[in-house]
Amino acid sequence: MEAETSKRPNAALINREWYESAMEILSREELGSAVLNAIAYVLYGDDLPISNSKVGIVCRMIKPALDSDLRAYAERCARNAANARNRSQRVAASGSEWERVGAIPTTTPTTTPTTTPISLPREGDKEQRDRERFYTALYFAEKGSESPVAEMEAFWNYYESLGWKNNKGAAIVRKQAAASMWRPQFALGDVDGWRVKWFKALHKSKSFDLRLFSDVRGAEVHGDALTLYIVGGKAFADDLEANCLPFLSIFVADMGAKALQYQSI
Repeated sequence: MEAETSKRPNAALINREWYESAMEILSREELGSAVLNAIAYVLYGDDLPISNSKVGIVCRMIKPALDSDLRAYAERCARNAANARNRSQRVAASGSEWERVGAIPTTTPTTTPTTTPISLPREGDKEQRDRERFYTALYFAEKGSESPVAEMEAFWNYYESLGWKNNKGAAIVRKQAAASMWRPQFALGDVDGWRVKWFKALHKSKSFDLRLFSDVRGAEVHGDALTLYIVGGKAFADDLEANCLPFLSIFVADMGAKALQYQSI
């Protein structure tokens, strides 16, 4: 995404996830070239000349994440500007900000509100739940389940209905330990060779997207290019590169490829 220079940030932050992924496949000199390219792209929208194919593929895979950061930055700037305009308008209408915000009511309510506050789940709780569900599905997939997401859902719903307690009434602390005792309800099969490397790379994923099990159906290397067979077409491919770069770059390198392409099925 090319943005006007005036709307670009005046600083470029290095994302830890893609940086650590790049460290695993690039030399120090190559890593420096990739970082300089990312900084130039964020600050000015420029692409520096790249002669190294490994650096080139890392830079291409980094770009969707950088574009996502740039879009978030532009949206944040737009929100801040809109909030400033609205604040100025409210202050002008009320006479002064102090009068609007700090004025003390001249009357005291005669009744006390009886509405019970709604307790919403904390964002951290949802993130923890998504992470646990993701790694439970990964565990079933690594064991050869042909329907790891469906098996995870069955396992999750069963123990959630019991309040996450075992048959002796003790609280389940480690869900993977319970998963290892789960009665197999789904067919088991052989794990394809490419999936072994896919699961290995998935351990570095921070997206916790269950489609990574259900919508990625195959991978083949032809020459220097790796073809990933996916469900969902370009939209899913864009999601992969925007949110799952840390393990994608590792997977491509583990498969011995230098370029990544997609085939919708």
